[in-house]
Amino acid sequence: MITMEQLLTKLKTIQPDTKFSERSKALILSTPQTTPRFRLTGYFLNAINFSAAVSLAIIFILFAVSGISFLGKKVLSPSLLPSLSQENLKEEIETINIQLSQIQYYQDSVKKIEVALKETSTDNPNEAAN
Repeated sequence: MITMEQLLTKLKTIQPDTKFSERSKALILSTPQTTPRFRLTGYFLNAINFSAAVSLAIIFILFAVSGISFLGKKVLSPSLLPSLSQENLKEEIETINIQLSQIQYYQDSVKKIEVALKETSTDNPNEAAN
């Protein structure tokens, strides 16, 4: 079996035909050799492409932001959300006030019960011991 190293050394020894090498050399030398020049038009075209891309991106962002703000005004307007009307808000405040007054009542009743239990336990210490 031929190893990779042997194959590479065998391929390295391959030489091109003399006619092929002369024809290739003549073809390469006959092609015009141009040096790259600084082209001002290429620079301006790149600048125009870049500015067009940036301006389109900005326009897209503006459309997106204005669309979101328009939808926000349209969807969140008080006429479309009845829960934000003055009457509904007042009703919710009244419900919260009622619940808070009930909490205060329960706290006061707990204090009264606690005081009553302490009084009954201290008034009759003999009966509590029996």
